[in-house]
Amino acid sequence: MTIPRQPMSGIDTAWLHMDRATNLLIINTLMTFPEPLDIAKVRDIMEERLLYYDRFRQRITHSWVPLTPPVWEPDPHFDINSHIHHIALPEPGTQAQLEMVISDLISQSLDMTKPLWQLYVIDNYLGGSATLTRIHHCVADGIALTRVLLSLTDDSADAKWMPPDSAEIETERTTFDKLFGPTLALTQSALHTTGAVWQGGKQMLRHPTEAAATVKLGIRGAARLARLVLYPADPPSLFKGDLGTRKWATWSRPLPLEEVKEIGHHYDATINDVLLTAMSGALRRYLVSQEQPVSDMVIRAYVPVNLRPLDGPLRLGNYFGLVFLSLPVGIVEPRQRLAALKKCMDEIKTSPEAIVSLSVLFAMGFVPNVIETLGINFFGMKTSAVMTNVPGPRKTIYFAGVPVRTIMPWVPQTADIGLGVSIFSYNGSVRLGVITDVNRVPDPHQIIDGFHDEFDMLLALVEEEGQIAPDQCQALTKAGTRCKLKAQPGTEFCHVHQPELVAA
Repeated sequence: MTIPRQPMSGIDTAWLHMDRATNLLIINTLMTFPEPLDIAKVRDIMEERLLYYDRFRQRITHSWVPLTPPVWEPDPHFDINSHIHHIALPEPGTQAQLEMVISDLISQSLDMTKPLWQLYVIDNYLGGSATLTRIHHCVADGIALTRVLLSLTDDSADAKWMPPDSAEIETERTTFDKLFGPTLALTQSALHTTGAVWQGGKQMLRHPTEAAATVKLGIRGAARLARLVLYPADPPSLFKGDLGTRKWATWSRPLPLEEVKEIGHHYDATINDVLLTAMSGALRRYLVSQEQPVSDMVIRAYVPVNLRPLDGPLRLGNYFGLVFLSLPVGIVEPRQRLAALKKCMDEIKTSPEAIVSLSVLFAMGFVPNVIETLGINFFGMKTSAVMTNVPGPRKTIYFAGVPVRTIMPWVPQTADIGLGVSIFSYNGSVRLGVITDVNRVPDPHQIIDGFHDEFDMLLALVEEEGQIAPDQCQALTKAGTRCKLKAQPGTEFCHVHQPELVAA
């Protein structure tokens, strides 16, 4: 079947143009395995399953006509062997050695004359293997690429692969209107109110009954856009500034998801709230260790927000917005820091900021490079880090017949941002991945160590605050208070969701 040529969408074009030698817009994903992989099986799987999606046989071509989007076209010289590489770690094959190899690879750009992906199969890692998949951000966002990578895996070692139903994969649509339908009208109204070149008012004339709702959200969107513009620049810190071309990637030990949920239940917070609180404390610890001022300091991270249904058809491309999250690194006490971060997260959830930022990114794909660069620098100036959370499978999966032990993606950064943090849950545990520019943070292990210390501190506080006798716990449960009947080793106590009710 002939692969068609397709114009690149405005949002994907924006992410393509954000690529810099000092910050490559490439999503890197590590998978580790307790047993060696069969390279022949790996190649067969990639050819059968990854190439099922036309995009991974296509390259990008550019037009000489101004403001004309790039085009995805079939690579006439495509050879899968140019994209799959087989290497091995020297003895003894430790995590430190794997980190060094990965950091070397993620610091290298992709060949822009070929389809924008690479797979490295790395033997001799802790007696097994590892893989590093590298795909450019203009191909798809993290949620879509996670679904693509998971489509390469199976639920058991001997499962038979069945091609996806064509209804489960949608052909990329290149017009924003088709992507978002009614949402577009609301976003257009917001941008129209602020003087952008959208004709949002026409939608209200065509649908008078929706005018009130459109105006309401349009005003909120305009206000949010104005707020984004008026955000002051983030304070100077070690996490942004002059960058080099060398990155370093590392990852945390697995945290039991039940422990994270336990902290969240105790403080009426989400998993994200808990993990980002521990990360904020880790950044504080790092700055203090480098003798940097942190008193009352707040730095921002931009957080990708998925705008596509998780159970909808798989569509490549980028369909997410960005929100600005304030990280209260100046707060020493973990519970106070959690409360401040949770308040910020709750406010973000009710705002149209993600949709507004998506519209800005879409528009950036169709403007001259000078204006687009200003837009990229705008997002970079307001933030010091990128943080993302992607949910993974809840049980063990298999690749080429071998169980997957670890999955760890690293989020790319833009402009002069030198820190990326990724949260990924898999098989009952959650890990944190950190990628840094070595000009800004030469040793990200210090941040990982600080994260574990902060998480352990939160868990210890829950254990100290939440201990009551089992009969009291049962009485509170009957009264409607959530109480987790989990005895601590050597005690007859359990944890209660709201310990302040015990005294009452």
